[in-house]
Amino acid sequence: MQLVNTPHGFGRIEGEWFVPMWTSAAEFYAGVEPTDGDRLASASVRLLAPSPSPQKIVCIGLNYREHVRAAGLPLPGPRT
Repeated sequence: MQLVNTPHGFGRIEGEWFVPMWTSAAEFYAGVEPTDGDRLASASVRLLAPSPSPQKIVCIGLNYREHVRAAGLPLPGPRT
């Protein structure tokens, strides 16, 4: 299940549809019981940040050849 935050609420993507389940991301993070709202075409829904006000952002990248090899992934191409 892919959960997304939108101006229409916090919910899930089901194929071509967005199904709101909470009125806000805050309700999801607070553990409020979900309820399915009216479906909207996912192409018409604008996505927002998953967390409206994160305390910190942590990014992980494979920037060393040894890390890439250890992960069993192909080496990335040149930066663009």
